[in-house]
Amino acid sequence: MSQPSRALSSAAAGLWGLHFAFLTPALAFILVALLDMTPTQMGTVLAISNAGGFVAAIVLPAWADRTRQYPRFLIAAVLCTLALVAVLASTTSLPVVVAALVVLGGPAGTGMSMLYGHLRAAGTPARSIVHTRTMVSLAWIIGPPVATFLISGFGNDAILWALALVAVGNLATTVLLMREHARSASPAKAPDDHLDLPRLIVALIMVAFVLMQAANAAGISVMNLHVVDSLGLSLWWAGLALGLAAALEVPALLWLGRLTARWSSLGLLVSGAIASIAYYPLMALAQGPVVLLGSQVLNAWGVATMSGVGITLFQQMIPSPGLAAGLMTNTRRIGTIVSGGLIAVAAGGLRGYRTVFLGCGLLAVLGLVILLVAVRHTRRRVVGASSRAIA
Repeated sequence: MSQPSRALSSAAAGLWGLHFAFLTPALAFILVALLDMTPTQMGTVLAISNAGGFVAAIVLPAWADRTRQYPRFLIAAVLCTLALVAVLASTTSLPVVVAALVVLGGPAGTGMSMLYGHLRAAGTPARSIVHTRTMVSLAWIIGPPVATFLISGFGNDAILWALALVAVGNLATTVLLMREHARSASPAKAPDDHLDLPRLIVALIMVAFVLMQAANAAGISVMNLHVVDSLGLSLWWAGLALGLAAALEVPALLWLGRLTARWSSLGLLVSGAIASIAYYPLMALAQGPVVLLGSQVLNAWGVATMSGVGITLFQQMIPSPGLAAGLMTNTRRIGTIVSGGLIAVAAGGLRGYRTVFLGCGLLAVLGLVILLVAVRHTRRRVVGASSRAIA
């Protein structure tokens, strides 16, 4: 299995990024506008859908790891996407929609995990994988505004047609990946950067990711309310701040791709956690747009290390590359659940949404402590191995 060309892997990542950038923000709107669901029904359906996605993100990548035929699973994800679009466009039956989101939406959501698994199995180095993640950030800059434009200009069904078009693009890139795989004369050699860590340390690192993902999800969820209620600014300042953070992720990821050759993944993640610890208190203390926008540099670095370097770290810790990517995805899902509890508890405090950001800072501190424990343990193992080799 030869390494995919950089242009092809970037195109595939960008299209799968658009898939999620179109569907994730618009799904709640689709359920309400197209299917006339009540808010309670919509929340219940999304919860069930996320539960199905959680299971699919573990089971299907693990299956793909056993067969090493990741492009075939990508094809399946594309077909599930097209089938899901067809169901959402043709029925208003709640049971049918719920079944489709679980049976079809779960597998459709594994596309990025399969792609990352394929890249790792094909011998793609960490630097290139981080650069590939840049295309996902670009997709998230472009996707939500385009989705809003399509719905406003061409009606509610337009986002479904756009999602189908993206799926066709994903099908094309996957076919090209399969052709490259078929032309390969010899199996690829995986990058020699495996971290032989005890399961307890791996589990602790996953907990650190859940905490940092929860902080990020909570911060994004309350940004609009914080800007309007706490800072007394217009809503568009919140959109500007979130857009600026997303835009700054791109150069941050490109720089991180270079740094992976000189710094360990854990070390880079520690730097991201420190940036997040500085960011959240600044947001809690902000009084105007200068701090709001200026602090997004710290936010972008924290998110970039978590999303870009995070995937390489998981694939270094866990030998099965698809499962590693799936577990990384699920830390986000669990973090989102934790963030709901944080918002519910903190937002009712005396300082309102400012307290939420202080709570986010506390989660980041806990995540940093866990990462530092992992770094210390890794260094001890390296020193111990070197001492035995000299003896």
